[in-house]
Amino acid sequence: MLSECAREYLGTLHREEAVPTSEVERLLVDQGVTPYEPWLLFHEAYAGYFQDLGMGDIAVWGLARLKESTWFKPRTVTVERLKGVVVAVFCADVHGSHGYSMKPNGQVETPTGYARGFDIHVERLALWRQFALRGPRKFRPTGGWNAEQKDEFVALMDSFLRPEASDEFAFYHVSEQTLFIRHAKGGFEVLDLDRP
Repeated sequence: MLSECAREYLGTLHREEAVPTSEVERLLVDQGVTPYEPWLLFHEAYAGYFQDLGMGDIAVWGLARLKESTWFKPRTVTVERLKGVVVAVFCADVHGSHGYSMKPNGQVETPTGYARGFDIHVERLALWRQFALRGPRKFRPTGGWNAEQKDEFVALMDSFLRPEASDEFAFYHVSEQTLFIRHAKGGFEVLDLDRP
């Protein structure tokens, strides 16, 4: 179940009519591809939403579209194979450099990194939007921080963890002044409101 913040975010996006999920399932089967449940649930919930990626790039979520596009033919599903084995399906109509692929278990690669599922990705986008609406922002340089400074900052932000946007790939923390993303592989990003 999505948070109120995520539902509000989705309400700001344009959504076009989507290819019915039953047709997407048939398109997969016709290619000899298993129609994995996470793929079909994703398509049912999110197909047709337009996400502005900035710099003129738009991602249209879903496994197939009714309309012709720059990247995909209408009513087609594109899967990624490795040595003949299906490893992912493209889950947005957008240039492949943006990621947007989904593994059979529902794990997604997106422009902002990996997420356990698309709901978590939407929660993250919603938090970014909510934080951006508070005013101008600036990234805090953290390159010179030592281990003790990092540990102190993590402890300070721990009470602001947003579990709905966190998983084994990244932990999102949002306070009134700061958006803090702690990546599971060790890196992190700090974004502060730019107030005089």
